[in-house]
Amino acid sequence: MRVLNPVGQMAPPRRSLANRPSELSGLRVGLIHNGKPGGRRLLERVGERLRSELGVASVAFFAKPHPSARGDFVSRVSGVIDVAVGAMAD
Repeated sequence: MRVLNPVGQMAPPRRSLANRPSELSGLRVGLIHNGKPGGRRLLERVGERLRSELGVASVAFFAKPHPSARGDFVSRVSGVIDVAVGAMAD
């Protein structure tokens, strides 16, 4: 009789964090809302603080068509902003 281990030995792929700017002054910031309740209000407040306290050049608001949107959405957004802030709120 041969006994198999159903767990497997796959290791998750290693991923690195995106490079982050040392400061936000003068940068274009995108606020990305995934449609969850409370997220829009949170991002509005974050945008206000980014403008008043960190001197960002602009703040743009983007609503994802659905929470797991990627691909075309990321391509469209990344062309008009320098950094992004996402909210996952309920």
